[in-house]
Amino acid sequence: MHNALATSTNWAIPQRRQGRGFTLMELVVVVAMAATLAVVAAPSYVEHVRQARRAEALAAIAQTSLAMEQWRSTHATYTANVGHAAGLALTPEPNIASYLTQAGHHRIAVTVHASSAATRYVVTATPHAPHQDPACSTLTLVVDQGVAVKQALPLANARRCWGL
Repeated sequence: MHNALATSTNWAIPQRRQGRGFTLMELVVVVAMAATLAVVAAPSYVEHVRQARRAEALAAIAQTSLAMEQWRSTHATYTANVGHAAGLALTPEPNIASYLTQAGHHRIAVTVHASSAATRYVVTATPHAPHQDPACSTLTLVVDQGVAVKQALPLANARRCWGL
């Protein structure tokens, strides 16, 4: 009889049924790991996006400056309307031409003063709302008598923001 009782009762530890899903503890661990990863990665991602936007602004300033120099090579002065000749979509204003970069993150403004149109122009990149960059606001390229000088505001972040 002792044998019959032992064989009829299954004393084995119950096995976890396959395909039932995850336990609450497993889900909590996965969510905690994902949250930690997001907290660590998000600031780095945001900074890389800002760097890409600043690189776009630098490229737009270089393109505008090249168009200005090409215009000057065939004319006696610089012109604020050089964008039309270079195929840039400009918003005309008196002695100022401005346009948005291709992705629309920066406004590029070209200023030519009538008194110094033969020798001087200024190209400025300013973040366009809503793509503000609080630490890195503007980059200005001043070309005076063939000498180009980049200036950035705020000055404290010029090297980090624009590589100056």
